[in-house]
Amino acid sequence: MNLFKNVKGLLAAGVLAFGTLPAHASIITLDSGWQSFSFDDVGSAWSQTFEFTLTDTAWFSVTDAYLSGDQFEFFVNGAYIGVTSAPTSQGDQISNNFDGAFADSRWSSAEIMLTAGSYVVSGSTVLSPYGSGGAAVQLSSQSMGGPVFTDPTRVSEPGTAAMLFLAVAGLFLRNRKHAAR
Repeated sequence: MNLFKNVKGLLAAGVLAFGTLPAHASIITLDSGWQSFSFDDVGSAWSQTFEFTLTDTAWFSVTDAYLSGDQFEFFVNGAYIGVTSAPTSQGDQISNNFDGAFADSRWSSAEIMLTAGSYVVSGSTVLSPYGSGGAAVQLSSQSMGGPVFTDPTRVSEPGTAAMLFLAVAGLFLRNRKHAAR
């Protein structure tokens, strides 16, 4: 009974400190199919975190489902990875056809290749026209050929290379101009 009171007290403290109960952790296994989760309005964490250990590389995928229009940010072991693709429509219905939603650009989705190791994957809502919804994740030995997570705060590699080239070219031209004087 005392243990129950302690756990209940810890949960109450968590609600007071963070405003919501901590996400439920789900253990997922390789090639076991889609695992659904729910989410709330923008800024809210997914209803679950997903834990697994890999002995080889694998693909972790996430897709919106049911009504199109939601988008998520993604964290692996607490590190920010990026966001899922931008949905191309709002309000289209697909129910829980997760394979169909992943393959259709109207629903936000992404995948990432992970190497051997232990992982805790979490996410939060960055776009939610309905204030809540359902989505799913899966861990697969093969890529589904979908979009990869993008980090909107990073400059792409081709952009970085182009900027570096222009900077070096500018320095070269500047030095030639000064040498000609």
